[in-house]
Amino acid sequence: MWEALNEICDRETRSVHEICAQIDRERTQSGLTAGVRVFILNYFRSAATEDGHAMVSHGGNSKAPTSQ
Repeated sequence: MWEALNEICDRETRSVHEICAQIDRERTQSGLTAGVRVFILNYFRSAATEDGHAMVSHGGNSKAPTSQ
C-alpha cells in the first residue's frame, strides 16, 4: 500500500501528507486507512482505462512493429 501511495506521489509531484490530507477531507464514512486504500485502487483503475492508457502513451495507441 505504501509503495503504491509513494508511486502516486511521485507521479503527481505531491507529498504523502498532501494526498492523505485530501483523502481525509473528501472521505465520508470510512477510516483514513480504508480511504487511502480506496484512493489507490481508484487511481490505478482510472489509469487502466483506455483513456488512461492513451494519456500515458501506451496500450492501444502504441505502434507495435509489424512482421513481414
